[in-house]
Amino acid sequence: MAGSRVKFSTLQTMSLTLTLNQFKFDRDGVVALKVLTEHLVATQHLLDLLNDPANEQQMTRAEELDRPPLAGIVHLLEGDAQLAGALGSRTSGKRFRSAVTVAVKIKLLDMGWSTTGRHGPVTNSRYFERGERFKH
Repeated sequence: MAGSRVKFSTLQTMSLTLTLNQFKFDRDGVVALKVLTEHLVATQHLLDLLNDPANEQQMTRAEELDRPPLAGIVHLLEGDAQLAGALGSRTSGKRFRSAVTVAVKIKLLDMGWSTTGRHGPVTNSRYFERGERFKH
């Protein structure tokens, strides 16, 4: 439709700072902790990225545009040298990528979103094909 605009939510969410400690309280997070502690520098980059309010907004916008929140920040994840090294690791890359999706899930839940049980494509990504979808 010509001239139509996407209207973004102006709802501001208060979220806690995501830490490794929060993974202990999530079923998938407990499994992810091992690989996250094996890559502490990359993990800190991941936590910093997810805790940045601008990136929280990017994840929210992605979901509002009918895309997984991971799609809103995947270019930042893959553009960070430390994260890219862990994501592409031959020995633990698959587990680290899984841990990233768990971290995004924990962050979105903390921001007041809930999971839908659906997944959607993460386009233009080297390491991620699909991401979890959320509803607010």
